[in-house]
Amino acid sequence: NILILFIPALLFAQEPISHYLRARTYEREGRLVEAISEYKACLKSDPASITLKKSLANLYLQKGEDKKAIKLLSEVAEKEQETWVDVGNIYQQKRDYKRAESCFKKALEGDSSNIGALYQLASLYAKVGRLEDSLACYKKIASVSNLPEAIIGIGYLLDFQGKGTESIFWYEKFLSVYPENTAILTRLSQVYLETGSLTKAKEFSERLMKLSDLAENNLLLAEILDKEKSYEEAERCYLKAIDLKDGQVQYSFFLLRRNRIDDGLAVVNKALSILPEDPGLLLLKGLFLLEKKDHRQAVNIFTEQLELYP
Repeated sequence: NILILFIPALLFAQEPISHYLRARTYEREGRLVEAISEYKACLKSDPASITLKKSLANLYLQKGEDKKAIKLLSEVAEKEQETWVDVGNIYQQKRDYKRAESCFKKALEGDSSNIGALYQLASLYAKVGRLEDSLACYKKIASVSNLPEAIIGIGYLLDFQGKGTESIFWYEKFLSVYPENTAILTRLSQVYLETGSLTKAKEFSERLMKLSDLAENNLLLAEILDKEKSYEEAERCYLKAIDLKDGQVQYSFFLLRRNRIDDGLAVVNKALSILPEDPGLLLLKGLFLLEKKDHRQAVNIFTEQLELYP
């Protein structure tokens, strides 16, 4: 008699587990509707379960039912404040930046050093043009963690704001972690070039060249060597970048400054054979023709360009 009474109770206790196991199986098979139904059955037995609510919210997101997912995750976030970051990310994907910002700030109320919330808030502020607010978030992250994304975020924002000298510190700090990052080696070399620090510009450009002998990298080094008045080395690098339009233009100007008019005109004419309507190349040709005292042809070029671009 005791066993007869116990069996129904045992089956009732196992019923939520059965729903959960079926939900997981359906989820793996991609049968989202059935999985949702089973998770909802589980929640009836355990309505406070954070794990179940997160699992169900994830399925709603996969089905594009964002409102249902947000409702469940918001309930979770009342007990687990870090979940506000997940809610904020959903709003951010929907471009509802005001609600996204509110969610990230709620996550920070529980932990002002929550790196995930700070990083998402920094990204959001950068996206909507609030650069100083974005910078403040990245600096807060950098004060508690050496997260490379924050370090490079600070560098990019300062650079974008025209604060190249300040960005150098952060770029170099990033390179101390990723010394072979070619994008940052390139930009750091350019910033040093822009600020007139040719020795440092050359140092980072040469580091870049050891990693990548691309035409673009040769062109950067050529410009540095040109300004350094190392003309023979500069020309060798310019010639390695001659297939680039920018390479042809900069090499032509190099030849113009060196008073090698015929050589420069040959380079421009070759480039114009590929891009005959290019206004920059045509104006450059006009400059060479002026140097050759071919005023009539130069005037024709300049007049034609003024008619096209008054």
